[in-house]
Amino acid sequence: MALVAWIMTVGGLLGLVYVLLGYPLLMAAWARLRPWPVTPDAGAPLPRISLFLVCYNEETVLPAKLASLAAQDYPPHLVEFMLADDGSSDRTRELLAEFCQRPDMAGRARLAEPIGNTGKPTQVNRMVLESTGDILIFNDARQPLEPQSFRAVAAALSDPNVGGGTGAVAYRPADGSPVMVGAYWRYESAIRVCESAVHSCTSGAGPLMCCRRELYRPMPAALVLDDILTPIRVVLARRRFVYIPDAVAVETFAMDPRHEFRRRVRNAAGVIQAIRADLSTLVPWRNPVWLQFWSHKCGRLAVPFLLAAVLLGSVLGLGGHPWFRWLLVGQVLFYAYAELGWLTARSRWSPPGSRLALSLVMLGLVTIGGFWRELRGVTTAAWGSDETRRR
Repeated sequence: MALVAWIMTVGGLLGLVYVLLGYPLLMAAWARLRPWPVTPDAGAPLPRISLFLVCYNEETVLPAKLASLAAQDYPPHLVEFMLADDGSSDRTRELLAEFCQRPDMAGRARLAEPIGNTGKPTQVNRMVLESTGDILIFNDARQPLEPQSFRAVAAALSDPNVGGGTGAVAYRPADGSPVMVGAYWRYESAIRVCESAVHSCTSGAGPLMCCRRELYRPMPAALVLDDILTPIRVVLARRRFVYIPDAVAVETFAMDPRHEFRRRVRNAAGVIQAIRADLSTLVPWRNPVWLQFWSHKCGRLAVPFLLAAVLLGSVLGLGGHPWFRWLLVGQVLFYAYAELGWLTARSRWSPPGSRLALSLVMLGLVTIGGFWRELRGVTTAAWGSDETRRR
């Protein structure tokens, strides 16, 4: 029993250290020592861009979003906006129609015929067939885009090695309220930057992603997280999927902690779903960023099991070495400190480090929730359920 306790606790701790600290440090060192910069072709002609926007009950955020699209610093004749309402019950479709009828949008903005609440993948798949752009940009309704975003995308994809990319997300809540996931998002963003500098990001940011037309493949109708599948497909096509820092989507919604938990459970289920959709991403001779994908995405999925191994190993070893007793006490204090982070998440001040502890605990809990959703087969792309709003 003592040997089992040692294997579980030491193995679990080593796994957590690698996934949460060792891998990010490895990527940071790799990016510094052997960077692969994106090299835009300044002489390349500007490509035609097709932007896809699928909306569900977004009347409160659409005016700002549509205004940001109209304000893009890019030749108007090289941009088309492909818009769809996914069966909204508010004024979303009316607002989209008004945008298409603006004089400056004549021949540039098209509103798809309604087909009900089918979900983003189905809507995008059919609109891609009707689009004409060389570059396809996918984004969400909630986040306005900064004016230089289209030019930044075009510049990055003028590098022939680059097949797609993801923009940056700037968190700027309109009411000045705190953002609970700020520290964790900055941590994930830093990893994404390093992965891009080495080869490719292992995931994208849903508010702004892009790829070349020839690399797009129809998405499964039930897919909830194109943030994973799109980068996978670009990389498997032997192109890079890079971080584009000047293509910026602005998040103005201050996330409620409980809503954020539900959203991340759904996203964790989406990661599992995306892996199942293309298992070749797990094969080293097929995936050029196999090490990154296993260490980052699969490593995140392993976190709750590693935490459980450390906890269970500590309990099994209580009758033996005193180290197990102190390790168990440390875990109890850690989880209690994470609870403080949860209780103070809506306030402007939390105990130092408590939100980081909360982020780690949440990572474990949302992954368990994601596995449970997938086992029950309830993950769906259709909006309208409690988990689909504001994803």
